Amino acid sequence: MKFIERAHSFDKLVAPDGVTFIDFLEVNEDFFQAGKFIADIHRRLKGGVAVVAMQKKQGHAFAKGGEMTLEKPRLAINLDRNEPHGFTCKITKCKEPVDFMRSIQGMERDFVITGRSEILPVSDWRFVNDQQRKAVNAEYGRTGLPDRVKRDRIDYRTGEPIYTPSNEFAEEGAL
Repeated sequence: MKFIERAHSFDKLVAPDGVTFIDFLEVNEDFFQAGKFIADIHRRLKGGVAVVAMQKKQGHAFAKGGEMTLEKPRLAINLDRNEPHGFTCKITKCKEPVDFMRSIQGMERDFVITGRSEILPVSDWRFVNDQQRKAVNAEYGRTGLPDRVKRDRIDYRTGEPIYTPSNEFAEEGAL
């Protein structure tokens, strides 16, 4: 794995048959160019995959560059804050449904991030409208589930502790 700092011409670094992570595609002006940059990256791919992180304004559906940023990706996922209950992960675009019968586009899942930078789910994947989001957040406020998952590292479905390999195992570099 190679890490290369870059602020432009990301397509030049794409591994056509490998996995390329771009953290993040910075667009500070001419936001309409964001779609072009993503298309350039897409053109370089053969059998490979590019994971491109972009910034977006909180609560907005699109990254800087607008709808054009969703033209080429097969999958787009938005991460948003769900204060004070953690975060949401929403599938904004999915070109191919998992079972070819129903689309997962629009599904979302709530999660928290622990002090150890662990990402822990607080819900299943589901469709949530604004009214349902208010009800879910009210339930979170009543039960404190996100806080308990984060603090106690429990499974949101069972309340059981989440398994963690012993420190001995982790220190051996096996993780």
